[in-house]
Amino acid sequence: IVHASEDGRIPLVQLGPGDFVGGIPFLNIGQEPRDASVITRNFGTKSLDAEKLLAEFQRISPLVSNYCLHVANCVAETTRFVCALGPPAPDS
Repeated sequence: IVHASEDGRIPLVQLGPGDFVGGIPFLNIGQEPRDASVITRNFGTKSLDAEKLLAEFQRISPLVSNYCLHVANCVAETTRFVCALGPPAPDS
């Protein structure tokens, strides 16, 4: 359950140390954020070398890389399915 803050804002996600925001070059699940608004007092970022990440991904075993791609596809399809259901019916 998501509760609005005292000023009425509703947080969509809470990030913590090590969390990643943005697109991953080898995973396309159809929900990659293109931009975001972050409202906080202390928020730091650093760039991720996408080419280095892709090179590392290409070096891992086919079993692990296929597992990563499978999980990404499952997330994408589950999201598409849930979104196609539409909003919940109002309680009667």
